[in-house]
Amino acid sequence: MSEPADRRWQALECAEPAIDWLRQALEVPAAERTLALQRRVEELESMNATLSHDLRTPLASVINFAAILGEGYGKIPNEAAYDCLMRISSNARTAVALLDHLLAFSQSGREEMHMSQVDVRRLVESVREDLIGNVASARGCVAIAELPEAYADPAMLRRVFANLISNALKFVKQGEAARIEIGGSSHAGERVYFVRDQGIGFDMGCVDRLFEVFGRLRPAEFEGHGIGLATVARLVRRHGGRVWAESAEGSGATFLFSLPAASPGQRDPQSRNGAPSGKSHNGAARRV
Repeated sequence: MSEPADRRWQALECAEPAIDWLRQALEVPAAERTLALQRRVEELESMNATLSHDLRTPLASVINFAAILGEGYGKIPNEAAYDCLMRISSNARTAVALLDHLLAFSQSGREEMHMSQVDVRRLVESVREDLIGNVASARGCVAIAELPEAYADPAMLRRVFANLISNALKFVKQGEAARIEIGGSSHAGERVYFVRDQGIGFDMGCVDRLFEVFGRLRPAEFEGHGIGLATVARLVRRHGGRVWAESAEGSGATFLFSLPAASPGQRDPQSRNGAPSGKSHNGAARRV
């Protein structure tokens, strides 16, 4: 070995202890920050659950007393006063529904998972029947294509599909019934599922807001609290998957999510290298 190369090798050997020390010094603060962040998230979710529960009781009292005044004591002579009373009751009911959704969102991040092989097609058929019946109706038609089995928590997966289908049923074009297609496919290391509608769609420039709590794009036109898609994203992430959306204003929307193809002990660590990008042939996609 030449003298310059020998010197460089000796310098590298001398530097190794310092490099190891720096690595360990960096890992400790990173672990501490991660633990502190996890604790903060748990505190926020606990506070959210407490507020949702404790605020529900006084709001329920408001609704009950409004009902007593409006019905128990006969019709209020003053029409304007009666209208105000009905508005109080309506807004209190809306607040209770919002708190219920917030509580469900908070619990979705903490509830225990019970993983098993799931017949996804049967699960989706059950969700469809619960939402609109097992045949086409004035409310909409849900067509179910092939759906590969999934390794997932059945109750959580059911909520994912229920939220996505309900969302598709809601955002229809005026005067039209909802037409929804549900399907899936298998790729290297994961299963990908989609719920596609032909509704009003949305601007892809706003896609970042869709999966956030209260991330409503059309608050004045449609009912809802902006928590359903945030719950979908949280439940999918808990399974180690991802969720994204594709759309164009006025041209419908497609919501997609992926799940690992097998149980943790069966997964190939390199299999996700061949996973689909989440981008369609005709537009951009956003993954979260």
